[in-house]
Amino acid sequence: MNAELLNPPSPAIEQSVRRPCPRKTVAPIPVPPPAVPESGTPGVSSTVSDQTRTIVARVNVGWGNSVYLRGKGGALNWDVGIPMYCAGDDRWVWCCHADQAPTQFKFLRNDQDWSLGENEIMSGADIVVCSPKFSG
Repeated sequence: MNAELLNPPSPAIEQSVRRPCPRKTVAPIPVPPPAVPESGTPGVSSTVSDQTRTIVARVNVGWGNSVYLRGKGGALNWDVGIPMYCAGDDRWVWCCHADQAPTQFKFLRNDQDWSLGENEIMSGADIVVCSPKFSG
């Protein structure tokens, strides 16, 4: 048998080896809004909040998986999904210009597995936060 297994380390060695690891605080990753036209453009508001629509999915789909959006209207369609940006373990974000905002949308895991339930509605709000559920 190995002698190290029979003789445990001395308390001095044990204390020096078992120092607590410093915890690192990780700030959330900012999601850049779509480009804002220069102020003074006719018919265009100069504030980002008037022009940006954001969809947030609060779901953990597991390591190596992604969340996609499909929908009706604006930049989305029901045939091909658009990947969302992973802003945390359970936070996926997609931003678009207000005139590209969908009227309806649905989440997909890896652009294959549809979320359960009815389609989500973009009712003119600047930010829509959803908690989609997936089978399995």
